[in-house]
Amino acid sequence: MPVETEIKVQVPMDVVEATRAAWGWSLEHPRTFEDNGLWDTPNGDLRARGELLRLRRYGDTVTLTWKGRSDEDPAFKRRLELEVTLSDEAAMAAILHRLGLTVWFRYQKYRTLYRYGDVHVAVDETPLGVYVELEGTPAAIEASLRQFRWEAWPRTTATYYEIFQTAVREGRWSKADLTF
Repeated sequence: MPVETEIKVQVPMDVVEATRAAWGWSLEHPRTFEDNGLWDTPNGDLRARGELLRLRRYGDTVTLTWKGRSDEDPAFKRRLELEVTLSDEAAMAAILHRLGLTVWFRYQKYRTLYRYGDVHVAVDETPLGVYVELEGTPAAIEASLRQFRWEAWPRTTATYYEIFQTAVREGRWSKADLTF
């Protein structure tokens, strides 16, 4: 099964742009609006097991993703991930509803995808700021952080839902979802 290994780094957009230009990131997909719905049973059975089921629209592409429980590594988020591209978002949503699942959280962002060597770089412009997801091996991610001189920027293994929860607790966000 494929294992996703990633971190998020909160970096101002001007720093992201300067770093991208200096290190020659390869553009994989231009800036595109993304809308995500997280699905679960009314009792939160998937969340209780540390799992995630996401239906995502990224431009014209729709994917259904299941993610397993994260391992206990505090430096990186590592979890099993299975994903399938769909041709009919409405039909998939109807299937999920028929299975007794509902959307319990929505989040949106503008995402630009790059590649730097063996690292996938996703620049996410969210309602709470810019986060850069670095995905690859731990060694490749750490090497990129050093090369970019990003060691001092805040780094997290939190999900966007956890980032949202922190913002709500701190009084920086009051909407029910993380949407524009």
